[in-house]
Amino acid sequence: MYNITLKMFDLSHINTIIFDMDGLMADTEYYQTEALYKLMDEYKIKLPDKYYLKLVGVAPLQSFDMIKR
Repeated sequence: MYNITLKMFDLSHINTIIFDMDGLMADTEYYQTEALYKLMDEYKIKLPDKYYLKLVGVAPLQSFDMIKR
């Protein structure tokens, strides 16, 4: 589908790539929280901590839908 060439690195020995989309391997919750609060602050929206806790573990698009309501 995509033809991506990285000329700086020899990647011919790599036969598997793992994508950590749910935070199982890398704990990204802190960074997602910081990004969310920064975005909300830019729009002058206050998100109570109590409400944020309801979003923990929820998929990003689903959490955006929850915030819109």
